[in-house]
Amino acid sequence: LENIDLYSNVIIENNNCFTYVSMSGANIPYQGWKIHISATLENYQDILEKTMSCCYKESTSFKYINNTKDLLDIFSKKASPIEVGKFITIYPENDTKFLKMLELLHKLLEAFQGIQILTDHRYKNSNVLFYRYGVMNAKLINGERPLLKDLEGNTYPDIQGAYYECPSFIEDLFPGKSYKSDNNEIKLNNRYIMKSILHETGSGNVYTAFDTINEKIVIVKEARKNIYINKDLCAIDLLQNEYHILSTLQKSFIPKVVEEFFDDGNYYLVEEYIKGERLDCLKNKFNLLLRRSPTEHNIFCDNISKIITQMFEKLDSIHKEGIL
Repeated sequence: LENIDLYSNVIIENNNCFTYVSMSGANIPYQGWKIHISATLENYQDILEKTMSCCYKESTSFKYINNTKDLLDIFSKKASPIEVGKFITIYPENDTKFLKMLELLHKLLEAFQGIQILTDHRYKNSNVLFYRYGVMNAKLINGERPLLKDLEGNTYPDIQGAYYECPSFIEDLFPGKSYKSDNNEIKLNNRYIMKSILHETGSGNVYTAFDTINEKIVIVKEARKNIYINKDLCAIDLLQNEYHILSTLQKSFIPKVVEEFFDDGNYYLVEEYIKGERLDCLKNKFNLLLRRSPTEHNIFCDNISKIITQMFEKLDSIHKEGIL
């Protein structure tokens, strides 16, 4: 930290992942409105320096990820949907300071790109600045998040899922926003009505959706912008590669491509839905550790042999197309 000696009221603590910068005169409440800032591997140092400068001037406590390994993890597919993108966390001591910090940071960071933080709400049109109401000054209890509390002492989960939600007992400082609602119909590309999530990750989900043009159920795969697979490969690159491979393969057992498109910087691949049983639903049926009678054992081995033989036959036909 350059010129850290100029700030006599700064207390710095480090662990293997985070650096905590506390202002001795600032009180971090148990819960309140907090700010999260994301970044990319290309701009995180610039964002950190500008954010630090603002927090020092406003005597506001914060923490940030202090090593590139953990930074890559939080920016990548490895991160859970409720943690992805959270590079810097700022702890304003009250609502007034929270609103002031949001506006100052918005002006400082308006030119930067970053990762969408799914648990938070985006501030104005920023690509890196997000906020939510949550626990700020409490430690994990038995590895679990501490709970929010209302004035009567009732407790609530700090985070319910990978979406923004203002607690019911708190007045929203930005009313009128559209948040998660089970009754809201989401239509992507003005065509696909989202039905369910088959698989959820920080880098993007896999959905079932209703195609209003062809009137069929389809699979929609999502790759979020600026999410990394590794330092040289992004989630969008990987899904676009899948699009090109599927477009090349003309096999009856390969899902057909319906289309690809971008929405708010995220990339979507729409594929044919092929009915079948999910592997995780079949795992008990094909459990290798279960005791079986001789007859059941022979049937089991016959089924496994058929499945593996068909898999290798399909794989061989794909290899013959030049795809490994």
